Amino acid sequence: MNGTDKAKEMRNALERLAAQIPGFKGFMERETRREVDALERQAMAGRLSDIRQALLERADTGGLDGLKGLGEVEKALDGLAQEIRYADYGYTGFFDVAKVHEAQLEQVYAFDLEFCGQIETLDGLVESGAPAGELHRMLKEMQKAFGRRKELLVQVVSEVRK
Repeated sequence: MNGTDKAKEMRNALERLAAQIPGFKGFMERETRREVDALERQAMAGRLSDIRQALLERADTGGLDGLKGLGEVEKALDGLAQEIRYADYGYTGFFDVAKVHEAQLEQVYAFDLEFCGQIETLDGLVESGAPAGELHRMLKEMQKAFGRRKELLVQVVSEVRK
């Protein structure tokens, strides 16, 4: 069950009743997708901020021997977290489309799930004391991946509008 399905289950009686009004259901689904997207991105950004804090704490206690370039890695972590946190809210063009098919939504959810896996991989690298160069390469890959997320959403919109 994905985040949108969970959000739909949590609707109160008034929201479920309003969903019966013609045209309102599509509006509610778009709003739910926007909310879930925002919550997912906030969680991802928060996790990156936690990793950044752990990196700084381990560096302060000497847990990352020989870590050169800490400043670059720390800035890249913070920059990626901010990019995710403040990305266009819900990529409006995607969520304004009333009929996004499940297969297209699954592409976006699969991407987000894979990105969360990359965040956990990064956390493991920080915990293991990986060199700054390796961390920085991973962060560059993640920044490119997040850019592809927007491209994926644009592609979904163009397919739906055909």
